Amino acid sequence: MIAEIDGIPLGYALGKIVEQEETADNGTGKMGLFDELFVDVSARGFGIGRKLIDNVTHWMEEKGISRIKLHAYSWNNNAKRLYEKYGFKEYAVSYEKFI
Repeated sequence: MIAEIDGIPLGYALGKIVEQEETADNGTGKMGLFDELFVDVSARGFGIGRKLIDNVTHWMEEKGISRIKLHAYSWNNNAKRLYEKYGFKEYAVSYEKFI
């Protein structure tokens, strides 16, 4: 999904439906995945991210999806606040080490 004003792209969201692998805590089945969400720096603060989330979430609901997952970098506090505002909760933490 692309957000644009007067033909100028300002942001996009990529959502997809994936088959969830069996895990100890949530079983199997289909789930929604926000694979990417981006709003240009010049367009932030105008509700574009919220609108993209709303539209992709609505599309997933229409497809019968009841669980949505996304990933955010630990340093991206603006994105984390946006996601939490929309009811997303921290679920898992990843660790990385460069060698």
